[in-house]
Amino acid sequence: MGNQDMTSQGNRPPVEAANYWQQRYEKGDTGWDSGAPEGPLLQAFHDGHLPVGKMVVPGCGTGWEVTAFAALGFDVTGIDFAAAPLQALQARASAEGLAPTLLQADIFALPDTLNGQFDSVLELACYCAIAPEQRDAYVTVVDRLLKPDGMLVGMFYTNPNKVGGPPFKATVEEIQMRFAPVFATVDLRPSADGEWHLGLCHRKGLRQ
Repeated sequence: MGNQDMTSQGNRPPVEAANYWQQRYEKGDTGWDSGAPEGPLLQAFHDGHLPVGKMVVPGCGTGWEVTAFAALGFDVTGIDFAAAPLQALQARASAEGLAPTLLQADIFALPDTLNGQFDSVLELACYCAIAPEQRDAYVTVVDRLLKPDGMLVGMFYTNPNKVGGPPFKATVEEIQMRFAPVFATVDLRPSADGEWHLGLCHRKGLRQ
C-alpha cells in the first residue's frame, strides 16, 4: 500500500497509501495536529469513564494522547502508517521519560498477537481519516484488539457542513449503526461547537 500512486482515487486523496501521510508530515501539512492532547479525551479519564490499563491508539500520528495517557499510568501502544510522526513521538516520549510501545503498521494488517490485548482503544479521527469504505473494516480491527470487557473512547468528526476530506465526516446514525454490533452501548455526546461527538462505547462481554 505504501507504494501506491499518489494520484487521487475518484474525488479523494489516496489515504490508503502510507506515502500520502508521510509526505504530509514532511511538508508540515498537518492541520489536525493541535500540538497538545485533546481535552475531551483527558476529561473522559478524569470523569472516571476510562480506567487505567492497556490502551492502543490507532493512527496515533505524533501521539500527544499517547504520551499524555502514558504519563497517567496507562500502558499505551501507538500505531501509525507513517514513519515521520512516530519518530517525533519517540523523541518526545524519550525526553519526557516515557516508554510507550510504538508500531509502524497498517492498522488493517496488524499481527494476530495483538488480538484481545487491550482494555481500551483511543480513537482520535482515525475513523474519519481512513477511506469511508474502510469503516466497517475499522470496526472489525477495534473489535479484535479489545478484551471482552474493553471499551472505545474517541472523538468522531461529525461536522455536517464538511465536504471532502480527510477528515471525512461521519454522522451519529452511521457511527451507531456500525459500532452497535460489537458494543453493548454506543454513547455519543456532541461537542459545544458541533464539530465532534465524544464516543463512550462499552463492549459486549463481561460488562453488564
